[in-house]
Amino acid sequence: MSSFQQYWDSIPPVTKAMALGTFFSTATTYYGLISANTLVFYPPLIWSKFELWRVVTNFVFIGPFSFNFLMSMFMLIRFGSSLENNPFRTSYAGGSADHLYSVLLIGTVLLLFGWYFEMVVLSLPLHFALIYLWSKKHPDEKINFWGFVFSGSSLPWVLLAFRLLTGGSIFSDLCGLFAAHSYYFFVEVLPLKTGKTYIHTPEFVIALAQGRVNQRYSGSTSQATGRTQTGGRHQWGRGQRLG
Repeated sequence: MSSFQQYWDSIPPVTKAMALGTFFSTATTYYGLISANTLVFYPPLIWSKFELWRVVTNFVFIGPFSFNFLMSMFMLIRFGSSLENNPFRTSYAGGSADHLYSVLLIGTVLLLFGWYFEMVVLSLPLHFALIYLWSKKHPDEKINFWGFVFSGSSLPWVLLAFRLLTGGSIFSDLCGLFAAHSYYFFVEVLPLKTGKTYIHTPEFVIALAQGRVNQRYSGSTSQATGRTQTGGRHQWGRGQRLG
């Protein structure tokens, strides 16, 4: 029990909140406490009846307890935690604050996809977007996928191929990939070319994230902030490569 507690405590707050939301949305619908129809993204009810929670709940709803649910939870915690601990820097705060802002921006793009293509659940494309960003941060890390070993940069493409081979649709994954690559382009690629920063985490997002981060994460964030300052300036536009 203590080992599980240690593992749970090691999960950073944004990823933990997403995992908890996913679990409880699945549990409450599975046991009939609420209807899944009240969680999905359906713009007409958002506009006409102000069911604003749908903008959020569709990102933490996957479906019933199943193998797909377990795999999605595993990937969310595995890659979401790693990305949250080492996100693309868009502020002096780093850590959970910058990760939360990336989720908000990517989620906004996915909502536009959901509205235009009538997608009612956007949790899986959001998870795929996080995996894509993780692959950009850890391109050389080795991944073992059912006995096959490949580099982190190949992970999104391996997952796309796997879904195709198993007869699934990759449309939602491609939406997540587009949203994530758009974020990556403005936070990493374009700043390297122009020397400017285009994405800055707002203060209210920093305050929200820091209000939920315990002392352990606050300490690691402060150390990371010190490493990114050179001559009194923050190098927000540059990612970190693994050595």
